[in-house]
Amino acid sequence: MRSQLVVFCAVATLALHINPNAQSQSTSPGSPVILGSLAQGKYSNEMLGIALELPPRWQTDDLAESEAFSRSLPRRMHLRFRSDDDGLLVAAYPVDPDEKLDEVYKVSLLGVRDGGGFQTTGKQIKTNIDGCEVRFQELRRKSEQGDQFGVYRGFFSRGYYVSILHFGPQRTAETREAILRSLRIQSASQSFPKPNGAAGSN
Repeated sequence: MRSQLVVFCAVATLALHINPNAQSQSTSPGSPVILGSLAQGKYSNEMLGIALELPPRWQTDDLAESEAFSRSLPRRMHLRFRSDDDGLLVAAYPVDPDEKLDEVYKVSLLGVRDGGGFQTTGKQIKTNIDGCEVRFQELRRKSEQGDQFGVYRGFFSRGYYVSILHFGPQRTAETREAILRSLRIQSASQSFPKPNGAAGSN
């Protein structure tokens, strides 16, 4: 478990560096399968069983780095999305069948705090999305751009621990939360419809 903390510290640190010059990108057929696909504003990942709707201004950030990460560690992934001052990070790694969500979440949240310089605010909350237990914690940190607010979510899906971290200024919190309200989590027996012209494959 402690080795997972090292991974999450590294991933959380990567999440800090939103590239303002990044170009809009979609995953391509050559991308690692675990990265999923982004097309027509919908991010879909069959391997992890998740889907998100992204507003038009949101785009992937440094896709090449994410591809390199998953090629070197094929069963792990992180994928960053951005829009102006907002950032969103989707990450995943495999878990053993006997691991408990509360234990994994506790360690991963510690990694995010240490790697990202966040402080927790309020209580940790449990919720349910499509029959899946999801933990989430509100976060806050100071940066050169001013105070940033975020939410860190974690859950098990298809043998993976999946986490979603989003952060940005208070004025855009509602937009970020709208993205997470679109989150769908599917069981292994279900699949997502592929939009016409989808780039990449799952």
